[in-house]
Amino acid sequence: MNLIQLKQTDNHYILSIPSTLVERAKKIIPGDWDSVNQVWKYPRNMSTYDSLMNEFNKDIDEIKITPPELTIINQKNTLAEKNRVIADQRKQIESLEFEISEREHEIDRYISTIINLNEKIDHLLNNDSDIENVIRKVAKQCVGNNTRCLKIIEEIEFDLTLPIELPKKVINILKTVLKTQDQNCDFADLIGESRKKKLLSPDAISLLHVIRKQRNIFAHNSLNPNTRYMRVIFLVAAFALLAEEIQSEQKL
Repeated sequence: MNLIQLKQTDNHYILSIPSTLVERAKKIIPGDWDSVNQVWKYPRNMSTYDSLMNEFNKDIDEIKITPPELTIINQKNTLAEKNRVIADQRKQIESLEFEISEREHEIDRYISTIINLNEKIDHLLNNDSDIENVIRKVAKQCVGNNTRCLKIIEEIEFDLTLPIELPKKVINILKTVLKTQDQNCDFADLIGESRKKKLLSPDAISLLHVIRKQRNIFAHNSLNPNTRYMRVIFLVAAFALLAEEIQSEQKL
């Protein structure tokens, strides 16, 4: 009769072994001694199965235990799940790499656009004469055939003296319209007299007040440096529109 016997249940391997060989039973970890049934019990898994077979397969004529199929299936399922997760992660990585590549191209496009804009801005900032020429050209188109105003636009300096010098030119034009040489008439008096005599249209009167107010602002107020050049442009535009309003070829 074989003194060593191995059996199995759904969850355990059961080892019956003489007490003289108990040290061999203790080699299998984890294991528990069942004192009631006088057997050793081990969890039914692949590790225990391999350990039992390695230790006792030569001592047993007929092996009646089998590998835990469920464990094998679970291991296969676990491996399949791991492979699926790895495949999904690879897809995510590929997607992220593609997205990163697209973002890098988009960033390159933005940088290229910014560089082009900076170049244009630098060109404008470093070529004030180009801007002045454009303003002069547009103003002259607005003035039309008014030779006196055309000459003023051609000769006036586009600097911070313009808000003072241009109103002086306008005052001389008003004196010509009013046919007066009164040196005591200031800008406001001349505008009022032109309105009273209906020599100029309401639009022309409004433009005159714009020019007068901007002159006063430059003369008496502390200006934001960032607005000065725009005020110069504003005055030139008002003067060009005024010249068109008064139709100086007929009036002057």
